[in-house]
Amino acid sequence: MRRKAVNDALFGVLPVLVTVSVLAQVFGHGLSAVDFRQEYWAAGWRLLHGANPYLWTRAQVTAGEAFVYPAPTALLFVPFALLPAVVSGALFTALCIGAGLATLRVLEVRDWRLYGLVAVTAPVVAGWQTANLTLFLALGIALVWRMRDRPLRAGVVAAVAIALKPFVWPIALWLLATRRFRAAAACAGTWLVVNLLAWAVVGFGEISQYLHLVARVTDALYREGYGLVAIAMHLGSSHPAATVVEVGLSAGFAVGVLLAAHRGQEMTALAVSIGLMLAASPLVWNHYLALLIVPLAIARPRLSWAWALPLVLWVCPSDGVTGWEAGVGLAITVACLFVAGRASRTAATCTRTPPPFEGVPAMSPAGRTTQSTPGISR
Repeated sequence: MRRKAVNDALFGVLPVLVTVSVLAQVFGHGLSAVDFRQEYWAAGWRLLHGANPYLWTRAQVTAGEAFVYPAPTALLFVPFALLPAVVSGALFTALCIGAGLATLRVLEVRDWRLYGLVAVTAPVVAGWQTANLTLFLALGIALVWRMRDRPLRAGVVAAVAIALKPFVWPIALWLLATRRFRAAAACAGTWLVVNLLAWAVVGFGEISQYLHLVARVTDALYREGYGLVAIAMHLGSSHPAATVVEVGLSAGFAVGVLLAAHRGQEMTALAVSIGLMLAASPLVWNHYLALLIVPLAIARPRLSWAWALPLVLWVCPSDGVTGWEAGVGLAITVACLFVAGRASRTAATCTRTPPPFEGVPAMSPAGRTTQSTPGISR
């Protein structure tokens, strides 16, 4: 009875109180749905009124308020622009919270305590506080895993995720590496169609402005956040050297995806592909680390010590990241991926059928043992 009361308090009541408290704070101080209002809703409003979603001032770029997403993402938020920004922001915040919890449901997590724990991890809270797309991307990756043996569905979901935020492209590499060629083909075809239709609406002439804006934002913010370039810069590296580190480690992660898939370790390959997403992205904010929930939930579907790792990320702020904070973010990321990969390898080893031993008598269909003699056919 006492244990049940403790579980109810820690994983039920406390997460609800924390969520309500954070909601009250951010809405009371105008800090709710900041990414949604400043970027997504603004881009949808511009498209709705025939304006260019990729024209932003230097001050906005430096502040990280520019819309640096492709045309499919801009079109996605046109319906939200039909409502006032505050109303749409509240609606999208609720959808983000739902996406975070739905990720665990899709991965068939039955331990209710994990829902409460995940709800109060810093990257998840940052994901819905900013009303970013990250929690929907986590849900998309979870859906690809769940539907991995349904080629068309898995490919379409992967394509939509990549079309909305291209840094999750390693999920397509995972499909290829695990020899899901039909799913990979569906992903490529759907991505191409979605982008052609979206850019036809936004204007193919805006592609160059979009790419130019992405370069401007990257140049302005590469020292910030939890990306490999930012971490290397905190350690005293030059920008060119930090870029070499990023490219080299990204290539290593890509090779890791291929090797794990070749060995039949699909879960390990998925965990490494999520590591590749974070390694190859030029900018990594703290809510990106919410993607780590996916491999952890697959590898550890019940409460264990490993779920304490994401809680440590509360020491990692959204802004003003210092060297040691970036180091903590990197260490927790590596630890989560290692735990997920190790658990999947252990599970694969335990479930592998052992080879038959020649000296053991075989059972006949009737249940009687039969002893075979080498060289004599029966």
